Amino acid sequence: MAYWDIIRPVPLSQEEKEDYIKKDSIAKVEEAKKDSLPPNKNSLQSIVFNGYTQRFNRKTRLFTSSLIGFRNFNWNTAEGLNYTYSVGITKRVDEDHRWNANLRMRYGVSNQQFNARLNTQYHFGKTNKSTLRLSGGRYVFQYNYAGPVNPLINSAYTLFYGRNYMKIYQAWFGEFSHSYRHISGLSIQNGLSVQDRYGLANTNLFSFRKNEVQFTPNYPVEIRNSYEERHQALLYRFGMEYQPGRKYIKYPDRIAATHSHYPIFGAAFTWGMPFVFSDVDYGKWQLSMRDDMQLNLWGTFEYRIAAGGFLWNNRSYTPDYTHFNGNQIMLASPYLN
Repeated sequence: MAYWDIIRPVPLSQEEKEDYIKKDSIAKVEEAKKDSLPPNKNSLQSIVFNGYTQRFNRKTRLFTSSLIGFRNFNWNTAEGLNYTYSVGITKRVDEDHRWNANLRMRYGVSNQQFNARLNTQYHFGKTNKSTLRLSGGRYVFQYNYAGPVNPLINSAYTLFYGRNYMKIYQAWFGEFSHSYRHISGLSIQNGLSVQDRYGLANTNLFSFRKNEVQFTPNYPVEIRNSYEERHQALLYRFGMEYQPGRKYIKYPDRIAATHSHYPIFGAAFTWGMPFVFSDVDYGKWQLSMRDDMQLNLWGTFEYRIAAGGFLWNNRSYTPDYTHFNGNQIMLASPYLN
């Protein structure tokens, strides 16, 4: 006796039987397509302008940045022409565990300096999320650690207007951090870093503009009148944020938090530890409140209010200060540190 004769009181007609066989075959084909891995499409043009991608399986992917693009080439007075290239890999262990690594390389033509940094991250947790980060290498950083000056925009202003707004220094560094985000709206961050910092002098003052060129030394001239000496810093950072008013939606396999209409309150502390080789000795605090308010047709209003200072400051350097974002150019730039 056929299956449908048992499960269904009314027998299937011949047309229904044929329709079932057809749809069952389609389902099997579609299922086979989902299980198969899509081929990697890496033409020469795609590799040059978009980067290379290699999928080893559905959980592991290798990728690179483009070879030629707006993000590869930049210009500043310290390095002259500089070229950046990156290689990364991502691995999803399961729905709640994944890790990624990214190697970013940079070469400055004028100062003939090669820099590279490796960043690795491991994400885990189902309802409450955690991330472990480990990074290190030698790289170039803006004195404002938030990096508010876009390198491409700075390149244009340097080459066509004779202005060098981006101020950078070089550092060997290593950093380990852990962040935890609870579904209730509480986030906690801990981080320990070591840095060997030294300034970079201007090596190339070329500009297409020949008059009214106003290049300045490669350090914040508003607060310094000379390059800083080479120094080392051992830093510990602790931060906490909380957004009240979170509600939860419970699904069969997970719990999700809804959007809260309250702002996010934060507190942070940075300790410049005067141990072993470290030259810094300070304690810096900060309290903040931020939010992005959805105004429907009026768009989004974002704000951030912060206050802070040094609890003690026996010795600190320019990268240790809190630098507030501004805007010296005609184009908008990030303004919320």
